[in-house]
Amino acid sequence: MKPLLGQFKDYRQLQTGVLLFGILLLMVAISLTKGSVSLSLNDVWHALLRQGSNINQTIVWELRLPRILAAVTVGAALGMSGALLQGMLRNSLADPFLLGISAGAGLVVVVLVTLNVLQLWIPIAAWVGAILTTALVYFLARTPSGIAIER
Repeated sequence: MKPLLGQFKDYRQLQTGVLLFGILLLMVAISLTKGSVSLSLNDVWHALLRQGSNINQTIVWELRLPRILAAVTVGAALGMSGALLQGMLRNSLADPFLLGISAGAGLVVVVLVTLNVLQLWIPIAAWVGAILTTALVYFLARTPSGIAIER
């Protein structure tokens, strides 16, 4: 127990982490019960254990749980990408819209739609456009001593 607690500067970080994880679990439980077919917590628990009604099991395992896991994963990825962007540029106000990264991705999408390119390539091309715009912004902000926040 001591090595785990030694990683935290104070107990407030540990308390905050535990509180946020508890809130996440509460939101997952609420999300599993709400929908076009409302389920009780008891019904959800039985469905998670593969017991009870087959319809409830299908609703939980094939509809709601994948949606919740995708939402948590995407939310974590977006939060991490924002933190990385702000850390890389050392600017707490940096975001994709302010830096033009979203506009670069949108520009590539508009070009591909105008050229009537296969729809399958649009998400990949938007990602490449965002990466190229990020590289351009990083290159323009670079100085011999590092990245200038003012630039």
